[in-house]
Formats: sequence, structure tokens, C-alpha cells
Amino acid sequence: MWISSLIDVVLHWSKPYAVDDAASRAQIVDQLLYLLAGLRPDRLLHHLIEVWSSKRAVSMDWTGITTCQRQDLIEELRSVGDFRWTVTTQSSSQNPSTIDSEELKKRVMQSQRISDVIWMLLVRKDEKRSEAELQSEVRRILEEMGHKYSINYIRLMGLILIKTSRRMYEHIWIDLRSVRLLKSLFEEKDVPVILMPTHRSYIDFLLISFVAFHYGLPLPLIASGVDFMGMTGVGEVLRKAGAFFIRRTFADDELYRTVFAAYIYHILHQPQPLEFFVEGTRSRSGKSLYPKFGLLQAAVEVYLAGRVPDIMIVPVGITYERTVEESLFAKELLGLPKPRETTSGLLKASQTVLTDNYGSIWFRCGAPISVRDFMKKRVDRAVHNTSPRNRFKSTVDGSGAVRDLALQVVAQQQDLIEIHDWAVLASVLLNRLRTTGTTSFPVDELVGGCQKLLSALLLISQTKDDRNSDRRFEAKNLIRCTKIHLNILQLDSKQGTLWIQQSHLSDMRTLHLRLAHYRNHIVNLVAPSVLFRLASEKSQVESLNSFEFLKQLFSREFVIPEISHDYTNVSGEIHELFSDMVEPFLVGYAMVLRLLQSDAVSVQTSFASLRELVKSLQGDMKKVLDAGVYCGFEILSSDLISNCVQAVKCLEGISVQNGQFQIDSRIVDRINLQFLSLLPLKIVFQLADMSASSDLHVYASGKI
Repeated sequence: MWISSLIDVVLHWSKPYAVDDAASRAQIVDQLLYLLAGLRPDRLLHHLIEVWSSKRAVSMDWTGITTCQRQDLIEELRSVGDFRWTVTTQSSSQNPSTIDSEELKKRVMQSQRISDVIWMLLVRKDEKRSEAELQSEVRRILEEMGHKYSINYIRLMGLILIKTSRRMYEHIWIDLRSVRLLKSLFEEKDVPVILMPTHRSYIDFLLISFVAFHYGLPLPLIASGVDFMGMTGVGEVLRKAGAFFIRRTFADDELYRTVFAAYIYHILHQPQPLEFFVEGTRSRSGKSLYPKFGLLQAAVEVYLAGRVPDIMIVPVGITYERTVEESLFAKELLGLPKPRETTSGLLKASQTVLTDNYGSIWFRCGAPISVRDFMKKRVDRAVHNTSPRNRFKSTVDGSGAVRDLALQVVAQQQDLIEIHDWAVLASVLLNRLRTTGTTSFPVDELVGGCQKLLSALLLISQTKDDRNSDRRFEAKNLIRCTKIHLNILQLDSKQGTLWIQQSHLSDMRTLHLRLAHYRNHIVNLVAPSVLFRLASEKSQVESLNSFEFLKQLFSREFVIPEISHDYTNVSGEIHELFSDMVEPFLVGYAMVLRLLQSDAVSVQTSFASLRELVKSLQGDMKKVLDAGVYCGFEILSSDLISNCVQAVKCLEGISVQNGQFQIDSRIVDRINLQFLSLLPLKIVFQLADMSASSDLHVYASGKI
């Protein structure tokens, strides 16, 4: 009797795809009796999955999809039974790897590269480990790093994802052209595919696998940080779902670096795609981060060594209308240490997360980048082919080309970010908070300001398409934003007023950084034109030199591609809107540069680490803002301060000697004066007011 009840439940869950309940019941009952008689529950589960899988196949006609068409994945999933969707494997191509993970680790262990690095370490005078100990260390690294692949664990993750996503999100918009593009790329079995998504949330790790599972695409192997390994149970589930774990930094560990490179080397010989984040870590600020090169370098080496004919890199843009970690990110940017990832912390956070509305997610892929085509004019591959393939090591020119490639990926990712209503509203709110200091706003004024900004953004956006041509920001758009961000906003519809929630009024720094997180989704669109206009006030030759200077100074803040369109076409009104968005970056950089000078408040000229220097500058900047003259609290972002410091380092104003960050105040003074000469008078006067109202004397009278 209970077996029949079980079948009833199963068929009810899978009803949308059941084609013959009676036949299914007879077949399953027969097998249940047989398998239970043999006490083989594992075979029972396997058989049930096979039977149910034969009933369902999501198919789609991809012909004719040439314009931007979107499909709501949440809406698709509402018509599917959770368990039914989870236990179904679309096709055998979802795990196309020709060897299992254990065999891959074995090949890495036996590779010539590992033998070479062990021999090299043994001949060093300072190496105290024996050959056996080094080999043991390689095995330990591989056990820590190595992925596993279990379809049952992937189904478990799928079940969790389908249930949580329907509770958290209203929509997950999938660009169908992107799915068609990925299908066509994966058909080229001899050419590895690397997926490089933006990284704004931990949700990114699983979203691509979620999309791939639904559309029957090969599931990627995912490069993940070792942080997750400390989460009991979670790390192992991720590992068996295709994640492999790498340390955050290992540049000084020759053995680990070689094992890592060899691991990537062998992964790319499999027809399974690889996924990693070129930014290296989540962007707390919501803006693109300056890329990391290590993993990309290892991948490019495989091509340069002649082991694959090409590698196709697919930039992926993932945009969140509301980021799960927004509050945590704001606190981290203000100097609070990042909390350690733990399973208990995850479970505790989920109690709140699963009850909130996080709006929409947008998923979109960019044009694939062929490594072969990109490297053709930058690196002489023939030079590399003269070296033994199993002993290949990249050269300096190859590393420079990898940097250019990484920047190209980030530039394309920026173009894939959705210009969504909340990003526009957050930008307008932030500007009003900074310029007026008020925390209540007439709805009509906000709607008008948002419409102006949206129209300007769509006008210059390189991702504009027919779908966006008639978009408008109306009161209903503002109401929807308010419903999703009730943790920040409160709408009084009778008075036609939008308020900042009372709980945020005592912590305006955190509020500004939370809003800036969403403003930064779109700031990369406008920053190049603003910087170009600042430089264009000079003569033609000086303008070009000044623009190059600004590009270098803001190289860590904004990834600015080569000029591909005429920034002079931006009208005065539009430029004013864009300048308001970029102003905090200009003010923040000017303040950091002044504080780095010897006659500013901080007389210390040597710091043990970048973090120590940033913390010192952040503390001084807080004191300046406490004077109340300037209300752009987003300039306190540790990301902004760190980016400015690293740019000054590239301009030789800061050097690292014996592990200490040394400030050359003469060079910093020159950089500061050149930057001040390009700033609008409005900002110069703001800086002067800050100096006059602050005991820190951030700006001496002769400096501006």
C-alpha cells in the first residue's frame, strides 16, 4: 500500500510532464518490488531517476533568435515540479569530460612539469624538504584543490536552488541569444570554452550552473576560493558539483603555482567548460574590479604551448536588482573585517534572506573572445612552440598580453550590465543626499530626475537595443523599487513623498555606500566621457596628455577601453548629469592625494602594508567629513582609497622597499597639482571649504 502511495506522490510532483500515468505506475511498481526485495535503495533511486528522466525533455527552437529575446527562468520553473525538474538530466553532454577527477589528478601528479619543479626545488640550498616530502605536498595540494563530479550532488544543489530562487526573486531574465551562443560554442569539441562572469555576489557561483542545467548545456568546472572549504558540508557539496578550490594568493609558492598551472592545463584538455572570475573576488562596491591575471595566465599558456588550437573566452554579465550581501559589503568598505564563512552563519543568514524580495537578476553573455585572434599581433607563438610542450613557461611579453586580455574581458563585462531602474534611482537619491542633506524627496522630482538620467544613459549605452528605445521611468517604476528596497525606503503615497527609513538616519555612511553599490552598476558607462571632458579644457596636445594622465590615475577605478567613439558628442546637460555621478570619485582622489603629502596631517611616510596605509587614510578622511561641509560619505570606501593608492604606486609616488610602503611626497605633490589643475572650480571650492572647516588642514593655502 505504501508503495502505491509513494508512486502517487511521485507522479503528482511530476504531473506537468507525465504522459502515461498507468504505464509509469506499472513499470515503477515492478521495479520497486524487485529492488526492495534485493535491499538495493541506491539502485531504486537510480531507476526512479531514469524513468522520470525519460518523461521530460525541455526543448526549444533556437532558429530565428537573432534579436535580444529574454526568457524568465522563474516563470519557466513555476510550471515544473521541483523534484521532477531536479532529477532530470537533459542529456549526456552535460558532463562531457572524458576522464574523471581522480584520473585528472593522477595525470597532474605524473606530469613533467611537476617533476621539473620538484627537481628545481631540490637543488636549492634553502630547500629543506626531501623529494618524497615534496611529492607528498603535491598530493596534498591536489586533494585540497581537486574537484569531484557527482550528478546526485548536482541534483541536490538544483533542488536547493529552485526552491530558494522562487522565494527570493521575482524574475531571472535569461538572454536567449546567450544560450544559443553557448550551445554553438560547446559544439566545437576541440576548442576549450572559459566562462568569465562578473562577480557581485556568492549567487554568481551557482547561477551559471543553474542556467546550464535548465537549458541542457555542459556544466562548468568552477574555480572557487578556499574560504568555502571551512564550511562544514557546504564545501564538499560544492566540490562534488564541479568546484575546485584555490588559494587567494600563492605567487611566492613555486610548488603550488606549478601544481595549479598543471591542473588548469589538464582541465582545458577536456571538453567541459571552465568558469572563473577574472576579478578574483566579489566587488563590494558594485563596480568592476581591476582584474587578476593568475588563472587567465595559466589558461593562455595552454594555447601558447600549442596544446589547443584556440580558447574561446565568454564574458558574462550578471546584474542584481538587489544584492544579498549589500549591508555586509557597506560595512566591510567602512573598515569592518570580513566575517569568516561558516555553515552556521549561512543557515542563520538564510532565515532572513529567504523572507525578503530581491527583485530581478539579468543574465547575458558577450561576444566570445578568441585567444588565438587576440594574441596574434601581441605574441609570437612560434617562439613558444620551440620549447618542449611539457616544460613551457610564459614570457614577459605573454604576461603583458594577458593583462590586456583581462582588461578586454572586464570592458566587455561592463557593457553587459543591465541599466535597471533601481540603479538609476539610487544614483539620483545619492546625488540629492549629497547636495541637499535632506532625507525626504518629492516623488515627482525623483521621477523627473530619473527619466532624464535614464534617457542619457540609454543614449550613450553601447548595449542599447530596440527593447530599450522606448523605456521610461514613471511613478510605477519608483513604487516597484520601493517595494524591493523596503529595507532602505518608505513611500508616503498620500503626500507623494519618498523617505529614507528612520533606521538609517543614524548611520549615513553605511546608507551612502549601500546606495553607491547600485549607482556603481552604471558609473562605468559615464566615467570615460567625464574624464575626457575634464581633459578637453586644455589645448589639443595637452588634452591628450591630460586624458592619458587621468586614465592612469583612475586605472584601478575604471576600466577605460581605447577611445572607440566621440565623447565630444555628449551635450552639456548630459555631461552635468554624468559629472554628478562621478564627482565623489574626483573629490575622494583629491583628498587621498593631499593626505599622502608630507605637510598634511599624516607625517608618517612608511607603512607595513597596503591595508595599514588605507586604514590610516580612511581614518583621516572620516575626520574631515565629520566637519559636515561635504556629505559624500561614499568617498570613505576602502576600495576607492586602495585604488587611488595603487594608482599612485604605478605613477611611482609610492614604492615598496623591504616590505614597507614608502611615500615619495615630491612625486605625490606633482601628481596632486596636475590633478587639481584639471578639476572643475566647483570641486576646488568644495575642497577649500573642507580645509577651512577641518582641523586637519587637508589643503594648505598654497596648494589650490
